[in-house]
Amino acid sequence: NEYGQRTVSVPDFQASKHMITNGEFWQFVAEGGYRNNDYWCEDGWAWRSHRNMKSPFFWKPTGPQGSHEYGLRTIFEEIPMRWDWPVDVTYYESKAYCQWKTEKDGSPTSKPYRVLTEAEHQIIRHDEHNLEAARSLASADKVMVTSGAQFSVGPTAANLNMAYSSSNPVDSFPPSHTGHHDTVGNAWEWTEDQFNPLKNFEVHHVYDDFSTPCFDGKHSMIVGGSFMSTGDEASVFARFHFRPHFLQHSGFRLVTSDDDAPATHLFEGSFAGQAAARDESADEEGVDVDAASNSNVYETNDLLSMYLGLH
Repeated sequence: NEYGQRTVSVPDFQASKHMITNGEFWQFVAEGGYRNNDYWCEDGWAWRSHRNMKSPFFWKPTGPQGSHEYGLRTIFEEIPMRWDWPVDVTYYESKAYCQWKTEKDGSPTSKPYRVLTEAEHQIIRHDEHNLEAARSLASADKVMVTSGAQFSVGPTAANLNMAYSSSNPVDSFPPSHTGHHDTVGNAWEWTEDQFNPLKNFEVHHVYDDFSTPCFDGKHSMIVGGSFMSTGDEASVFARFHFRPHFLQHSGFRLVTSDDDAPATHLFEGSFAGQAAARDESADEEGVDVDAASNSNVYETNDLLSMYLGLH
């Protein structure tokens, strides 16, 4: 139920050619990235501590503790680690890696590494299948005319629309016109944007609670789709979002620029303490945060009781 458009001025930026792999993320794990709160935002460290996370959720230790030997848990089975597949992590883990990488190697620009933005993602997509092309020709929205079996074929091939039943090596398919691999498919990409309405947003009567409950500064946008994404989720027009501690076959690529990220935030500070930023903003505007939280249509007592009753 997303309609409308937005024009964004995007400064020059640098982005890694492919999403960060399991092999690259292993270095962060092995060098103590999960033990050093300097790399984590306040909310991210609280989540890591609560879950006692020591490595990505789908990594399965296969050797003695501290050996950093891992297998990989896929949908149907545990397999030897695929070091050249995109790492499947939360937004918090993605941002911690960015901080670690900046400290370890330095950034080639005046600002630290970060993840992509929604607007930047549109720039690095294959130009035959980006927003501009799809607005002119419906078939340019590839999922409208391409089966899963055919998605992995041709110069704009991608692991999307169930072309495969798992991720794949990050350099399996040809890069886009900007030289970037997996700009769609394989794994969703976390962005710096909080989920937000486009100009003139209106709730569609068929699905009235899809977007509006998530315009709360607590949901990070994901872009590009994963190997599991079909239909609307595989469309160039898709705008989706999840809480920053959720897993959704989602990874990230390193991005940096001399300018601020062209991202949309509903509250200052992105997710580096979004609850505190929300409360501070509410105080300034005289909003009762507890009352506002209780109005969340996803978290009423009735809905919670119904959910628990189904499990």
